[in-house]
Amino acid sequence: MPRTTTFDSSPGDPRGVPSTGGYSPEVYDLLLDAGGRLAAFYAARAARARSDLESRRWLGKLAELREEVAGVDAQSNVSVVRKRNELLERHRAEASIVASGRGSGRAVRGTG
Repeated sequence: MPRTTTFDSSPGDPRGVPSTGGYSPEVYDLLLDAGGRLAAFYAARAARARSDLESRRWLGKLAELREEVAGVDAQSNVSVVRKRNELLERHRAEASIVASGRGSGRAVRGTG
């Protein structure tokens, strides 16, 4: 059977772990897509930063995002979908703030 492009069974990839409770690799791919959009946004903002402080702030958000996505329970579709929706909403909110010119040097959300 040919391998699909959405299923990667490489070591350490949660999509390659056998399902025990209705887990769907496609649902996890949606999370990776949402996380990727937000990560690309953070990386672009860091690249366009006007100061080292601003660049570090965006790179810090990127590092936090990576940890956040890695911490999602990939065996639970509910957890994955919830996190995906949260990331999409965060991307919309942060892009909107930056587009309006208010996000130049302030954090959009608290760190925690």
